[in-house]
Amino acid sequence: MGTYIVEGGKRLYGQVDIGGSKNAALPVLCATLMNSGKSIIHNCPDISDIYDICEILRDMGCAVEMYGDTIIIDSSKAEFSNVKNSRANKIRSSVTLMGAMAGRFKKFSLPKPGGCTIGKRPIDIHIYVLEKLGAKVYENDNEILVETMALRGSIITLPFPSVGATENAIMAASFAKGKTVICNAAKEPEIVCLQDFINSMGGNVTGAGTGTIIIDEQKKFKDTEFEIIYDRIEAGTFLCYAAACGGEIFLKNAPWQQMISTLKCFDERPWKIYTSDDGLYIKSNKKAFKCQNIVSGVYPQIPTDMQPIITALLTMATGTSIIIETVFENRFQYAKELCKMGADISFFNHVCIVNGVKRLKGAESYICDLRGGAGIILSALCADGRSKIHNSHFVERGYESIERKLRSLGAEIKLTDEM
Repeated sequence: MGTYIVEGGKRLYGQVDIGGSKNAALPVLCATLMNSGKSIIHNCPDISDIYDICEILRDMGCAVEMYGDTIIIDSSKAEFSNVKNSRANKIRSSVTLMGAMAGRFKKFSLPKPGGCTIGKRPIDIHIYVLEKLGAKVYENDNEILVETMALRGSIITLPFPSVGATENAIMAASFAKGKTVICNAAKEPEIVCLQDFINSMGGNVTGAGTGTIIIDEQKKFKDTEFEIIYDRIEAGTFLCYAAACGGEIFLKNAPWQQMISTLKCFDERPWKIYTSDDGLYIKSNKKAFKCQNIVSGVYPQIPTDMQPIITALLTMATGTSIIIETVFENRFQYAKELCKMGADISFFNHVCIVNGVKRLKGAESYICDLRGGAGIILSALCADGRSKIHNSHFVERGYESIERKLRSLGAEIKLTDEM
């Protein structure tokens, strides 16, 4: 567990190369089980969650090779019996193995997933979609057990457009006999990426990006080579960093077309933002900006993953901002750490009230989740004096060398083993 040491007050100048999407790469890596062959995946981010899912696949018998941002997976010898609790319990995305495993192995058990402590993250919708396809699912305190003799197509109406449940439904339904229709499906760009990957293996999935996805049975999949989309959350994070700190940065490969709701937060503010085929440019004079009210939600609303970073930015706005979180009930725990730096924040359940302050001061803080950690770093970059931010491993789950990228822009930040 490392500690970020930040000397605040530096403006940011230069270029950041946005990496591959964490939220797209993880389900694609899970889906490599489907073809019982070789998958070459490009543009994978260099983050701990990727390492963890690759180790889970290795435990299952897959051959996994990593060359820079390319991962080659041969799943021909995979089997389910060796999934280790210690690995699967670390990351939430391990639950996304269920769809591919249900289609390929027919009977398996999987440890219950881990991840950030941002509230209840039930797997009931994941279980629901597998049961709709004909699987029998059992739970105990530590694991999920799934049995299916033959999956069959179905009409599945999700009670909530869960991204993970949509992904599991697509993977499992690709093995199911006949046609499957998923209604009220998640619309995130990462769902489109998974559809494109499965189709590159010979699958027949249509409708991703809309509320209705149709999957036709595919009896045989093939080897494939595929490239992961760029990370809209990383791009949004650095956009907020530049807005807060002042300066000029270019976010190379920022997928701004997928960031419209985030970009709307920057309307009528003292920032100049330009888009191009190559990415996104922002110029910030660090002038006073007005408060705003935001509601996070499912795509195309403001991503819940962006909410903590935008909230940290709003601690320096003029006036009072109200933030409503509609996805996770415990996502505001990071706000306690921002208050150590002088932020004026109160929250209850799904609502957070932020009274803007003129200055923040360096402090000692503790990260308790991935995106909250990114928000704490934002405040430290703007604060007067030094900040020590502990538990870097949460941030390392989703950001590739965030301290290195920030230093390349002129920030004074380093990652140490200091406690």
